[in-house]
Amino acid sequence: MRSLALISCVLAVPAIAQTTTRVSVTAAGAQVIGHSEYPDISHDGRYVTYLSKAPGLVPEDANNIQDIFLHDRYTGAVQRMSVSTAGVASNGLSDLPSISADGRFVAFQTFAGNFDPADLNGASYYDVYVRDTQLGTTTLMSKNSGGVGSSFGHSAKAKISANGVYVVFESDSSTLVPSDNGAFTDIFVHNRLTGETSKMSTPIPDMLGTAHSYISSISGDGSRVTFQSSGSNIVLGDTNGKSDVFLREWIGPTPSITIVSRSSAGVLGNDHSGDATISADGKFVVFSSDATNLVASDTNNANDIFVRDLVAGTTECVSVTQGGVPGNNFSQYADISADGRYVVFHSAASNLIVGDTNSGTDVFRRDRLLGTTTRISVMTGGAQANAGSQEAAISGDGRFVTYYSGVTNLVPNDTNNRNDVFVTDPAGLAASIAIRTGAGNVPNSLTANSQPLIGNAGFGFVYDNPTASCGVTPGTAVVTAIDFNGALTASLFDGCAGGSGTLLINLFGPVPALTKTGVWLGTPGTATAPLPNDGSLCGLAAHAQSFFVVVPGLSIHPSDAVDVVIGQ
Repeated sequence: MRSLALISCVLAVPAIAQTTTRVSVTAAGAQVIGHSEYPDISHDGRYVTYLSKAPGLVPEDANNIQDIFLHDRYTGAVQRMSVSTAGVASNGLSDLPSISADGRFVAFQTFAGNFDPADLNGASYYDVYVRDTQLGTTTLMSKNSGGVGSSFGHSAKAKISANGVYVVFESDSSTLVPSDNGAFTDIFVHNRLTGETSKMSTPIPDMLGTAHSYISSISGDGSRVTFQSSGSNIVLGDTNGKSDVFLREWIGPTPSITIVSRSSAGVLGNDHSGDATISADGKFVVFSSDATNLVASDTNNANDIFVRDLVAGTTECVSVTQGGVPGNNFSQYADISADGRYVVFHSAASNLIVGDTNSGTDVFRRDRLLGTTTRISVMTGGAQANAGSQEAAISGDGRFVTYYSGVTNLVPNDTNNRNDVFVTDPAGLAASIAIRTGAGNVPNSLTANSQPLIGNAGFGFVYDNPTASCGVTPGTAVVTAIDFNGALTASLFDGCAGGSGTLLINLFGPVPALTKTGVWLGTPGTATAPLPNDGSLCGLAAHAQSFFVVVPGLSIHPSDAVDVVIGQ
């Protein structure tokens, strides 16, 4: 009895160019008639939330009002978020969703007056809610620490922390905290677990601001908040008379507020700055600015995208070409990955990449580590869009980018003449195949009589060809452990001829678009894996391992293991 004659190696299949898929579709993949816009995406890129005016995304949507939806890119499932805990449809428009890192919580603003009895202002003003997709609850966030909803003022533009605990939003209500006279729009944070609501946009010690504050963001743990304001008394020395980006560190014994929109030398911007987003790790802030003095040689007279490194105290412009040349037109609405490496934004500049001739805004991703700029809003294969794309968000891991666009050529059969939500994977499709030698390196097990009892088999493909040359001594049985995305099965067959050590691994369901595609592992260092051109397969991981069962005595011998990951 011998195990497979395979040596340890890693084989890679060349990647297909970056892939683009449309996610503002029904669970069956059908397009809808109605604009879908302003998406956000979970850390791993699995879940995308967005607003839509389309009536047919879910069967029960009959309120003829703009709603918030959640799309599962793995299963294709679509859920409506803007419903009450009892499942009652909204009686008012809902807008601007934000999603937690794990995709469980979705925050949004709505005019609905029928979600929560604590909503005192009814359908007259925007309020902020969070939908818990696990518990099926919809809970008011724009309320004071006593649980009473805001009155006579809008609460809007919510962002939820990566951990799902904190929700930051802007409000012109005067009833959220005792010390607010409601003269200006302010920034508030609501703690979902404790129910406490705190005001962020005030000087330290607590005073009333002198101007509106708006467009906030929050770090992954909720301890840091950014916002935009032209208030002159929030920090000492704010004398530029422009709107600035502020950072408030509010959890801990020594809260502080500082201005982020400054040069590496500490000079305040000489024009307006705003639209800031802080990275989940709290170390970087991306923002847009018309200022010309934040970095050297900013001579394009256009709004640019900047990143402030809060640890190093440096500021860099990221809306630039591969060679560092600023864009020749405006760039705006940026988002940043959890670790600050990747920044996405949309831009009307035509010089950020070679061959940008579509005369529209495009979505770009800047890799701050490698210094590369890539156009994201393209067809699978790389052809440019035939119209503009905008409002991008990036997954926390930096891999997936979602945005909306009214183009008709990003995906096949886009004929609805509406804005749709897309997800682009710049990595494209590829299969990394690792062969791991040695026995017993995964926690699988078998019972007697060769009947499988699979423990934690990991993710699996099937080793299912009884006529292949498997390197197994004739007269033994081969049991194959299979676990594909959690679906545990097994198979038993005899008669596998000894020989070359070649495995045949077939991709198989439950993925609707995936058919059995052979992946042959032959000579070490070579492999072919023709993959379907389907971006939904990206990120799928798989594991295969067989057990040789010597029939006399039923002795069990595990084979080497094969791991396959698509799109890595």
